[in-house]
Amino acid sequence: MAKDVTTRARVGEGDLVVDIGSNVGTLLSAFRDLGAEIQGVDPATNIAALATKSGIPTINDFFGGGAAKEILKKGKPKAVTMTNAFNHVSHLDSFMKALLLILPIDGVFVIELPYFLEIIEKKHFDVIYLEHVSYIAIKPLARYFKKFDLSILHAEENDYMSGSIRIFVGYGEEDETVKEQIIREERAGLFDEGIWAKFAKTVLDCKLNLLKELVVAKASGGKIVAIGAAAKGNTLLNYCGIDATLIDFATDASPLKIGKYTPGSHLPILSDDAIGDDVTHALILAWNIADFLKEKISPVHPKLAFITPHVVE
Repeated sequence: MAKDVTTRARVGEGDLVVDIGSNVGTLLSAFRDLGAEIQGVDPATNIAALATKSGIPTINDFFGGGAAKEILKKGKPKAVTMTNAFNHVSHLDSFMKALLLILPIDGVFVIELPYFLEIIEKKHFDVIYLEHVSYIAIKPLARYFKKFDLSILHAEENDYMSGSIRIFVGYGEEDETVKEQIIREERAGLFDEGIWAKFAKTVLDCKLNLLKELVVAKASGGKIVAIGAAAKGNTLLNYCGIDATLIDFATDASPLKIGKYTPGSHLPILSDDAIGDDVTHALILAWNIADFLKEKISPVHPKLAFITPHVVE
């Protein structure tokens, strides 16, 4: 992503790149390796401290007027990136006004997040949860940015999160990729009421199919665990009513999650090492990295049967 943004936004040696929702600074590290000056913004105190400790300058705050003033002390950034965080913003107008303070006329705002069209088509209902207050499609987003005299300059899909879209925003004209995405959204019926009734039915079907698979596994004497304590997993567990009667525990590689519990379903979160030979089935909650998890766990537990929550037709 850093290489793509550097090329498309024409980020030169020493140009400033700001990442909003920068976490521990993985993306910013890549920009720094490419010669950019970097600045992170993240509201999580523990995460910001980790980033700062590893040499990633980070403003520990939500992005707004205050953070914008701090950034301007370094100058205006050539590129502002925001991955899987733009859809967390509750007050978009205020956010955009702060963004305009730091975005120069030749600057580019790059957001990447799950694409709503892919969510609907692939039945990924579990990415719908509290932190996600917006679900992005190109047609309405292009109209929204026009309020601020900005345009979506370029849009491209990728496989991250099983269907994300990377959007380049700035002062200029839309290219053909934007028009193509809007046509695709309209042809898919994304703005027609009927698609929502169909989506509701497929979500229910996913729930019933998954519960049937889990109950059959449990009734046959199986022991089931959940793999990858992702945020979206909580939507799945709670909507389906899955708790300790079906799942013994969840596992995750992050030390920030191990020792805690899944909200609502109250499953203990343990390390992957807790998977014993008596475990017969694994429900993959972090399905966007299912292949990685299978490759990691299968060599240690070759007989483990994996269950994925979505049936994609």
